[in-house]
Amino acid sequence: MRAGAPVLVCTMTTFAGCSDFAQSVDDTARAGTKVVVAEVIATEFDEVPKALLEPFTNCVIGNATAAELRGFAQDRIVGADAETTVAIRRILSRDSTKACLRDTSGA
Repeated sequence: MRAGAPVLVCTMTTFAGCSDFAQSVDDTARAGTKVVVAEVIATEFDEVPKALLEPFTNCVIGNATAAELRGFAQDRIVGADAETTVAIRRILSRDSTKACLRDTSGA
């Protein structure tokens, strides 16, 4: 039994390292998509006051799925399109995003 303990600890350490790496990749992806999301919100969502552009952007990115973030990252390379606007509108309609916006605006 004791011989298996180092393997278990090593495996658990490896998973922890993978988790840290995955979080780092996720954080980098979110930061990289900020430009695209902000640009689309500024140009396609006239109802969003300019003063709230950053909070809206942060709430959208914070509530986006991994697949949506990948799409925004791709849009950063090839350019945003109607699908980008639809994705942002979908994220804005989520309860979690609405809560984020309420918390950010202090309402």
